[in-house]
Amino acid sequence: SSIEYDDFIVEDDDDDDGEICCLCKDGGDMIVCDSGDHEPSGCGRNFHVSCIDRLQVPDGDWICSDCAKTKPDLLEKTDDTIVGNQGYEFPIDKK
Repeated sequence: SSIEYDDFIVEDDDDDDGEICCLCKDGGDMIVCDSGDHEPSGCGRNFHVSCIDRLQVPDGDWICSDCAKTKPDLLEKTDDTIVGNQGYEFPIDKK
């Protein structure tokens, strides 16, 4: 099963689907590199929130740092949306 948090799906450890974190190679609750409707698209790899130095699941769509590096204009942001291996959190459109 999975738990959905504001456009993110966190994989539930109770499933026996073989999902593992691409960094620590362990199972558990994870987020997926998925950009939603944004470019670049995500790679689909799984990450524990703690393995990417975050305290919580990002509110917006998110891609890992490797995918963020494929779009240089994302790296030119002056805010702290990209820090180390935390990846890039797309701004939330306020409609």
